Amino acid sequence: LMYCLIHFLVKDPSLALTMLRYFFRHWPIQTARKQLVMLGFVENIINQIDLTTLSSVAPLILVNLAKILRNPHFQVADRC
Repeated sequence: LMYCLIHFLVKDPSLALTMLRYFFRHWPIQTARKQLVMLGFVENIINQIDLTTLSSVAPLILVNLAKILRNPHFQVADRC
C-alpha cells in the first residue's frame, strides 16, 4: 500500500494534503500497533514531499502530532 501511495505522491505532490487528512481522519484510537504503522506511513509521506508542499501541510501535521504525543502508550509517543 505504501509503495503505491508514494508513487502517486511522486507524480502529484499536491496529493500529500489529501493523504495526510485521510490518515489523520482514520487514525486508530485503541490499538498501539496500528498507530505505529500509521506513523510509519506519515513519516514516509513527509520524507517524499518537497519543502513547498511541506509548508502547506505543516499545520495539519503539527496539530495531529501534538495529539499523538499525549498518547498513553510509550512506543507511540516515543515514535511520534
